[in-house]
Amino acid sequence: MRGAPGRSRRPLRRGKNFRLTPLHDCCKCRYAENPEPRAKRRARIYGLSDDAYNAILARQNGGCAFCKRSDVVLCVDHDHETNQVRGLLCQKCNKGLGLFKDDPDVLCLQELPLWSVRHLERWSSMAAYSARTRHRLGRLGRLPTDVHHGFLRSALTGQANAILVARRLSVLDHRRRVLSGRLVDWPNERRVSHGVRIRDANGGELVIVNLHLSHAGQGRPAEDELQSTLALAEELAGDEEPVVLAGDFNLTADSAEMQKLVAAGFSPAGPGIDHVIVRGLPSTALVVWPPERRLLNGRTLSDHPPVELYAG
Repeated sequence: MRGAPGRSRRPLRRGKNFRLTPLHDCCKCRYAENPEPRAKRRARIYGLSDDAYNAILARQNGGCAFCKRSDVVLCVDHDHETNQVRGLLCQKCNKGLGLFKDDPDVLCLQELPLWSVRHLERWSSMAAYSARTRHRLGRLGRLPTDVHHGFLRSALTGQANAILVARRLSVLDHRRRVLSGRLVDWPNERRVSHGVRIRDANGGELVIVNLHLSHAGQGRPAEDELQSTLALAEELAGDEEPVVLAGDFNLTADSAEMQKLVAAGFSPAGPGIDHVIVRGLPSTALVVWPPERRLLNGRTLSDHPPVELYAG
């Protein structure tokens, strides 16, 4: 059934009544005439104040976090499980991301059991690039580890870090750098950073470095390890390409080392010691997974909550 002349019928939601809406009464026009209702909705649903919204908008240079367009109305991109705000996207990019579901471009993993490395590609359907950090008893080490995964974890099976890259991206280079320690340094472990240089379908290139720095109790200067990691990133980056540092920094956002990175052009760190920071690309705010998102059969999969963001 058609509505009155000059009007169209549009459903609010499936199973609800229809609403008559003038053809010219689009979302963009309503927002241009009166932006106040949208600001109130942001505060009510996402807890996003005007100051917080404007701060995100400034970080994204006034446009969509993905397509960079600034002549469109922006939507609040948020985690549907935690309601945590990730950034601002135009309507087309926001819908496109919803179609991708949980399909990351890159995953950076630390403290993996050594035996798991050869299974990563089959488990994830992504390309895996690894760096061994601790050598132990191999498969025999799994027996005592099975007694208590949360306490022993991979201490006896050996450990590695890994970068998983989606098959739609091309990996141009992969390099490793030992930061401190030895492969059989007990009770500590060898610290290694490794990075990849990748290219997307449009020819854009990006450097991603996965790291796990020493904590204060190990008596190793994290600042020196961080500088070595940055040197590796610069070697891979070439002509000032964008750089992402991801992993367990064992440093909080208010530490002097993290503040120096922000001053050098990297995005702000997250609330804990696990961060993803970006230089040379706009990025969304860091999202920390809640405990319920990392449960499998009642068991927490990691003692560190995963963190994620969008960049580009």
